Amino acid sequence: MLAGPVWAKTEGSASVKKDQRRDQPENPMDTLKWSVNYLNRIMYSGGEWYLTDRTYQKAIKGVLNYAENQPIDTSVVEMKKLLADYGVVYIYDRRPQDIPHPERVSGYVTSTQLDNQVKSLQKQWTDSLKNSMIEVPESLLENVEKEVRLIPAMDPQRLLSDSLKQMPAAFKRCLTRHFTNLGVTDSISPAAFDSIRSSVVESCRLRYNDSVLTSYRDSVIAQYRSKYIQQYIDSAAQAYRKKVEQSNYDKLSYYNDGAVAATNDSLRMALRFLTQYAAADSVKLSFTNLAGEQKSMWTANHPMPPIRFYLKNAQNDSLGVILKNRGKGKVDVIIDDGVQIQRFTTTDRREITIKREQPDDNLLTMPTITPKLSPWEMGGDGSLGFTQTTLKNWAKGGESSLSALAVAKYHINYSKKKMKWENNFELRYGMNRTDTKGLQKNDDKIEYQSRLGYSAFNRWYYSADFDFKTQMTKGYSDPDHQKPISAFMAPGYVTFSIGLDYKPNADFSLFISPLTSKTTYVRDTTEIDPTNYGLKPGEKKLWEPGFIVKTTFKKDIVENIHYETAGQMFVNYRYPFTKFDFDWEQTLVMKVTRSINTRVMTHLIYDDDTKFPVYDAAGNQIGKRAKWQFQELFTIGFTYQF
Repeated sequence: MLAGPVWAKTEGSASVKKDQRRDQPENPMDTLKWSVNYLNRIMYSGGEWYLTDRTYQKAIKGVLNYAENQPIDTSVVEMKKLLADYGVVYIYDRRPQDIPHPERVSGYVTSTQLDNQVKSLQKQWTDSLKNSMIEVPESLLENVEKEVRLIPAMDPQRLLSDSLKQMPAAFKRCLTRHFTNLGVTDSISPAAFDSIRSSVVESCRLRYNDSVLTSYRDSVIAQYRSKYIQQYIDSAAQAYRKKVEQSNYDKLSYYNDGAVAATNDSLRMALRFLTQYAAADSVKLSFTNLAGEQKSMWTANHPMPPIRFYLKNAQNDSLGVILKNRGKGKVDVIIDDGVQIQRFTTTDRREITIKREQPDDNLLTMPTITPKLSPWEMGGDGSLGFTQTTLKNWAKGGESSLSALAVAKYHINYSKKKMKWENNFELRYGMNRTDTKGLQKNDDKIEYQSRLGYSAFNRWYYSADFDFKTQMTKGYSDPDHQKPISAFMAPGYVTFSIGLDYKPNADFSLFISPLTSKTTYVRDTTEIDPTNYGLKPGEKKLWEPGFIVKTTFKKDIVENIHYETAGQMFVNYRYPFTKFDFDWEQTLVMKVTRSINTRVMTHLIYDDDTKFPVYDAAGNQIGKRAKWQFQELFTIGFTYQF
């Protein structure tokens, strides 16, 4: 649905409003001049804006060149076709990454701001990890004795005599300190002295080895923890950057969606004005006779005053004619009544009084126009084609056959500020003819859907949904062709739901409602068995509370091939684990020409309340149960958009 023009009052961020004020002329006295300037700025934006459908590129340039330079009537026809083409949602589009000055978008984080945030977070992460216990793998601390130089156990006398010079300084200091503190006297026996010496040497050796091992373990632990902290910080910083970049992209996308819609609204307004201006403009024609007399007249697609002109020959004889406007560039030449050709003299001449008016060659100053688009958008299409049908367990009856199918769809949508109201109406009726059963229907549908939404947050809408379904004529089951199993409002389904609707773009919708009321009606219980639709004998209405999920999606796969799908699932709160309804439709339309297309449709239904008879081997009915229903339609026929 189209949004309001750029200078209309709209809801949005401060940045969107700022861009809208930039597009609005301060003193829009000349709408023609504004339209030309606006189209030039969008078309030659240096890659910021790009055309979504290049089919209309020449037409847009043509109508722009007409306003600036020369008329091109073909462009007018193409522009009218473009403005009436509902398949072209956006004439020009723009990618979020092409937005100039993204820092002006509310909530956007620049690279400098992101670097500062990451530095601040890195300090917090480092302080937090330093105060936490980081477990070191035991494998790193195994066999550390092989990684350091230890003093081996040996005879103290040999160690002191042969290896002392090669021993570490710390070990030597330990020996010196201990021997100094012993205070050994001359009276001590050699055996006692040897014992004391051995004890001191062994004690210093063990102490030194423990000190070296402890120091090495501490260095291994510190190195592992430092590397762990750095890896954690790098990983966390990378994850945070990705999160901010995704958030930036989401904010730019949201901002860009509003800006693209507003810009395209203004583009359509400018193109519509220029097209009307080109179609209504006049063309000046000049006429000169042999006497050198010259007259000019204007031709246009609206009434213009006629003029009188005299034709001359070489003898300077005159013949009066009336020149009348027949449209742009077209003139009727009418000879005066009562003219007799005698050396081109005129008799019985009828005088015609003509009001002479000489228009100005220059364009007239045009009045100021304040464009304002209607919030209502309406349209639809109809098709009639031949269909090959495959049916299996179809509740409304029928069989595989060749048939004719008529489909009519119409929508009336309203969008203004934060409010959206969508209304869709669909009629389908198909007939088939077989050798065994003659003429009978194979499709019958009446459906009206209405959804009212109010913008909530991040493309979510608070929504109320109403859905009505039934059929037009009676349907019969096999093999009985006399007793109907369905008719108008037998059954009829009325569903009312309140929930949230997610609409990220015009092609997708996800509606979720935990508050849903579904009512099944069987209007005529004398002919239609209500038990086939979950009602008790004699009852005409069944009410069910529940939870419903609805989704729709449409996409142009390639040019002239369009795909649509719609599905819903309803869960009954009274029997949440045993009863549910499922409905899924798919449509693939392949456009052959403007008026001919091929349509493939499938429909899959499961309704726990819709029962089918079950027969035994002898053909006797032994009960009823729900079944999966499937329908496939293949159509080649005519289509018309309105």
